Amino acid sequence: MTDQKPRLPDGPISRSPWPVFTVCALGLDLTTLDLSIVNVAFPDILTEFGITRVDASWIVTIYNIFYGSLLVVTGKAADQIGRRRMFLLGLLIFAAGSAVAAVAPGLGVLVIGRAVQGIGGAMLAPASLGLLLAAFPPQRRTQVVAMWGGIGALGIASGPSIGAFAIQPTTRPAGRVMTSM
Repeated sequence: MTDQKPRLPDGPISRSPWPVFTVCALGLDLTTLDLSIVNVAFPDILTEFGITRVDASWIVTIYNIFYGSLLVVTGKAADQIGRRRMFLLGLLIFAAGSAVAAVAPGLGVLVIGRAVQGIGGAMLAPASLGLLLAAFPPQRRTQVVAMWGGIGALGIASGPSIGAFAIQPTTRPAGRVMTSM
């Protein structure tokens, strides 16, 4: 009899990497969608909070500042503390920022919520790419990263449309017909 312990496989466990792709792509879509989703709400925000366009520009700018400036730092941190842990922490922080922004009584709180969203988004994006790369074999990575990036671009592009839908009143006056330009 030998006292050898059972060996774990040297490579990744053979299960489908597509659920990982789905979660990572949705995480990226969430962060890129947030880059542009509030743009169509500016007229309503200006009226609701009684602010100027210059003040309102901070709603978009603060997210971009935190998101863009923290990507490299959070990517390195994800490599050190674990990509899954960073992804989940980023998701939690992003959700907290979204909750703050959703109930903001004024511009200051809204800007703080958007800053927190930017921090969470900056944690999500590089961690999702790292998780994605680890889930797929090297010969599939180029294709999968291209699809992941395409979904991120779709998030930016669809932001204004989704934002416009989100700010529509839930009830319309009788007889009013929606028209397109």
